[in-house]
Amino acid sequence: MKVKKIAYKVFCSLPDPIQDFIRQILKPILGTVITFRVKRKVRAITKIVREKNRINVLFVVFDASIWKMDSVYQLMEEDDFFIPHIFICPRVNLSKEEMHGLLDRTYDFFKNRNYRVTSAYDKRTGQWLELNAAEPDLVFFTTPNGNTLPQYLPEAYEKFLACYYAYYFMATCHTGDDKQIYDKSMFLNAYRVYLPHEYAMQLYIKYSNNKGKNGYAVGFPAVEPIFLEKELKRHSRWKEQERWKKKIIYAPHHSFEETGRNIGNFDVYGQFMRDMAIKYKDETQWSFKPHPGLKYRLYNHPDWGKIKTDKYYSFWENSDNTQLNESDYERLFIESDAIIHDSSSFLVEYLFTRRPCLYLENTNLKDVLNEFGKKAINSYICAKSKNDVETFIVSVIEDKATNPQNDFFEQHLKNYYQEELPSERIIRDLKESLGGRNIDE
Repeated sequence: MKVKKIAYKVFCSLPDPIQDFIRQILKPILGTVITFRVKRKVRAITKIVREKNRINVLFVVFDASIWKMDSVYQLMEEDDFFIPHIFICPRVNLSKEEMHGLLDRTYDFFKNRNYRVTSAYDKRTGQWLELNAAEPDLVFFTTPNGNTLPQYLPEAYEKFLACYYAYYFMATCHTGDDKQIYDKSMFLNAYRVYLPHEYAMQLYIKYSNNKGKNGYAVGFPAVEPIFLEKELKRHSRWKEQERWKKKIIYAPHHSFEETGRNIGNFDVYGQFMRDMAIKYKDETQWSFKPHPGLKYRLYNHPDWGKIKTDKYYSFWENSDNTQLNESDYERLFIESDAIIHDSSSFLVEYLFTRRPCLYLENTNLKDVLNEFGKKAINSYICAKSKNDVETFIVSVIEDKATNPQNDFFEQHLKNYYQEELPSERIIRDLKESLGGRNIDE
């Protein structure tokens, strides 16, 4: 391992043109090696299945707010072929205090649901656990970002049979161009790359070094409860009010004041949305549902900092007609009347509610939407000014806001949630490919 790390450091020290040249030469060889390695791991897993008829599945999670595999976990719990387990990893791009705070909150989120869950940090020894402590046969990742310890990403892809599922709907390319998004080495190392729609699948085929051979378009498991409008639990996700009010979600992205591919507008609308919640407090109640990265970006922003940021978040959490929601949001969506946001994934996810939605447009939007996202945005009312936002709020209050009329939902989304749900497709594929019994048996 030390030799590998030294070689990697030497490679990174080379000029970019030389790095690119080496990559082009080594890619076909690397692809062949990785394919052989994945096949060898599959053989090992199928042998385990024959011996014990079930497999241990480990979901590697960094933050409850981007946990999108709940329906898959629940199906695995009901199926004796799988033993699912949650493993909470640290996000090392935070301060030590913030990292451990997020680790504890995420652990508590799953513990309170009575899920099998383990924190990567052992408080008794002060050491980080290895993934193999949970004895996984299959490991699920929902983020390709390596903002954690190397033994969790990317080394786990090499050690274990791994699956990847995107935590966002892949309607934008704000994290990089198509080549950067779809030709990641961890995708090559994955046994399965599950994608939310056919457009993403075609991009994966076009841009990946393995031509998408391990990719499958299955739909987006996180929106199943929204599509099905599952019966709500006894307690609403919305704060109780003295009288009925319109429920509006404000969901800002973290990327603002950036050049190039940012989609966020928090610098323009952040304080304004707070003012709107105050101005229309008698007619509306609000959920502040920020991207999990927004708080940490504001902490380090010269015009914000920790004190101002915490005060802003406290306003939403503690005001009479507002609330702060930082984890799961399915019932929040189902019970809402409208949304105002500049999120990437919510661009598509909220369309499943078929309720009024306003997108906060910035000058980069057309450059960061892929073709799928450009079709989705046609279902929205787009705001170019604060006046547009307030006009939308008033229309929601007066029951004049229109529901999405575009046929995008019917043409590009609905078919993934008809005869078979995305979670069921994933379960069926794993059981059939790894030698388990059919899901219907």
